[in-house]
Parts: sequence; structure tokens; C-alpha cells
Amino acid sequence: MWAWIETLSGGAGAFLGSLTGALFGLLAILAGALYNAHLNRKRDDELRRHESMAVARALRAELLALHSTMEGNIRMYENPGDETGEFLIPSMTPLIKVFPALIPKLGLLQFNTQIVLDSYAAIEQIPERLVLLGATTHEFEQGRAMYKLPVDKGGNVATLLRNTLVYVADAVEFLNAELGEDRASET
Repeated sequence: MWAWIETLSGGAGAFLGSLTGALFGLLAILAGALYNAHLNRKRDDELRRHESMAVARALRAELLALHSTMEGNIRMYENPGDETGEFLIPSMTPLIKVFPALIPKLGLLQFNTQIVLDSYAAIEQIPERLVLLGATTHEFEQGRAMYKLPVDKGGNVATLLRNTLVYVADAVEFLNAELGEDRASET
């Protein structure tokens, strides 16, 4: 091969040398670009994984807070005592602040997000179901709705909240799976 290159006349040898150098340079640039693209994909996947974890943690925290609130309300509504009259039930819908902000990011989660959506839907349907039980609506501080029901409907309200808790517990369980954690004891 070298003998043939030496026999070339004029600038052919220099041209062939330049062409070979340019080819190696191009291959090096392509290899560098492909490696850089690989590193960018790896970084993007890692960022997406971290964002997915943050979404799951935020939703879980909000659902656990709602779960705790509902459990406390169940205990209160199950045992209204010998009182007669009415009691007030606060709407939990204004407590849902994280979920609306994270709706666009639900696609980052690795599991069927329908379970999370069902839990929030069940919570948001509580006011409608209270009205079906005969509750009247009253505005409270800063526009938060309160529902007034007779004391004898306390058991019905407790049952409604218990049924809603099933959805919330399922969503928390799936969020724990998303996070790779077993926190069934939290619910």
C-alpha cells in the first residue's frame, strides 16, 4: 500500500493523506457525538426518574394527609353521642392542592395512574354524596363549604368516608410501589 502511495504523482499523495486524516477526524467526531447523545439520554432518564419519584412522593403525602383527616372524621361521626340536632362536615376538596398541580406529570409514573385518579374522584364526590344524604350547604371561612346533617346521619357519613378510604389506601399502596417502598403501615 505504501509503495503504491509513493508512486502517485503530484499532489495525489497529499490529497490521499488529507482524505485519510479527514475520515479519521469525522469518525472521531461521530463517535464523540454518539457518546454525548448516550450520556444525554442517560441524564434525561435519570432526571425523569427523579421527577417521577418526586411526583409519587407528593401525591402520597397529600393522600396520607387526606386519609388521616378522614380517619379522624370517621371516629367523630361514628359516635355522635346522645346529642340531637345537627353537625357540620367540612369539605375536603379545598385540601386537595398538590394533585391539580401535578396532573400534567402523572404520565411520568410507571403504573396505571387510574388508581390515583379514582381516589381523588372519590374524595371529590363526597360533597355530592353528602347532599344526597340530605345535607345542606353552608359557606364557611374563605369560601370553604360546610355541610350540615342531622346527628342521626353520622353513621352514614362514617360509612361514606370508610368507602372513600378504600380508594385512598389503594392509591397510597400503588404510590408506595412506584417508590419501591412498603409503607402499608402508614394507611
